Amino acid sequence: EVMNLFRDLLINVTNFFRDPDAFELLERKIVPQLFEGKTASDTVRVWVPGCATGEEVFSIGMLLREHMETLTVVPRVQIFATDIDEPALAVARAARYPEALLQGLSPERKQRFFNGDGESYVLSNEIRELCIFSPHSVIRDPPFSRMDLVSCRNLLIYFGPIIQSRVIPVFHYALKPGGYLFLGTSESVGQHDDLFATIDKKHRIFQAREHASPHIRLPALLGESHSNLFPSESAGSKKGLVGYPMRQAVEAQVLERFAPPHVLVNADGDVVYYSARTGRYLEASQGIPSRQLLTMARRGLRLDLRAALREATTTRRTVVRENLTVEEDDERVQPIRLTIEPLAERGNGEPLYLVLFEPSGPTLARSNEGGGSRDSDTTADLERELRDTRERLQSTIEEYETALEEVKSSNEELVSVNEEAQSTNEELEASKEEMQSLNEELNTINAELTAKIEELDHANGDLRNLFESTDIAT
Repeated sequence: EVMNLFRDLLINVTNFFRDPDAFELLERKIVPQLFEGKTASDTVRVWVPGCATGEEVFSIGMLLREHMETLTVVPRVQIFATDIDEPALAVARAARYPEALLQGLSPERKQRFFNGDGESYVLSNEIRELCIFSPHSVIRDPPFSRMDLVSCRNLLIYFGPIIQSRVIPVFHYALKPGGYLFLGTSESVGQHDDLFATIDKKHRIFQAREHASPHIRLPALLGESHSNLFPSESAGSKKGLVGYPMRQAVEAQVLERFAPPHVLVNADGDVVYYSARTGRYLEASQGIPSRQLLTMARRGLRLDLRAALREATTTRRTVVRENLTVEEDDERVQPIRLTIEPLAERGNGEPLYLVLFEPSGPTLARSNEGGGSRDSDTTADLERELRDTRERLQSTIEEYETALEEVKSSNEELVSVNEEAQSTNEELEASKEEMQSLNEELNTINAELTAKIEELDHANGDLRNLFESTDIAT
């Protein structure tokens, strides 16, 4: 009974090419962009959450198939259609519809893509083979990724503001930089203009901004929310999950005993995790406690560590520095190998970097051949610091130039918006003048009608007096 009530509460209102003007714009302006620059080995990826019984999915599939026929080099196409309503998904997979539901189709598309079967019509395989249907909750389950287009029309209107504010960043996460979001005519991205640029306001088409970083919280890797994505496990696989904590304990002990000392830092160089045995390479500085890695680095390591960390955060690639030395005390130095490796992208959008300190040889005694050697070391340190400072200055200049270009671009957008506002204001003033003119005309007509009514009243009174004075029977 609970499941029946749940299904009754689900809303499956959809049609083929619902809002034809919006789909016409999608076909003309967006679909060609999805295929732009794609090779035969590439894939155009589309996600349709809340697909219901499949009409919207197949409408997009028809547009993509028609455009594919105009191309010389044809990439692959995958349309991922998801919903939480299993019976609706069953209807979509069958792709069988009564004739009454094909009203939104042109006669040409109906004839080409559908085959009559009694009182129903079945969609052809050339469209069905593009589509993959799966149960999935856009609220609870992890989103798809690397999508060229997300079409979620007339689903957000059934969500409250809080859920909408969670779902819109999920769509941005799912899209490639520059990917497109297609919403219903009564929907918008709300306060998330930092994530999406408006392509067409009337028909609700938006484009994911390339440099935006949404902060979203994805479900846990082994949480219950994944139950809809995968088949139910066998007894053997469930036993495997029971042993998962044991595996974690084993891995933690192996890391503690055999892994080199390491720390985890963010892009600003703040330490978010320490392993054991990092004291040979890091030490607390005097004064206010700090989590800044460069502040805690021992002498001999700081300059190379700063340069390597900056390179890793800029390029998002692994950086290795060989033959470095760290001063353990005034008499000994430790040769090490420094590695900084970016971690895989995480759901919250904050990039993290693993810094490894690996001894590359035995501890060495510091050379004591007189003051000349120490002066030479100091000079080399100063030269490296000067070189590093120059590189940082050049990087800062480039960042400033980039920021200046962004400011110029934003200024141009503001000027454009201002011009549009002025144009709208002028149109409103013109409309106001027209309304005033029309109102004056109506007042004039009203006065004329009032005068005619008075004349008719006078004429009627004269006729009444005439009849009464002549005593003529009427």
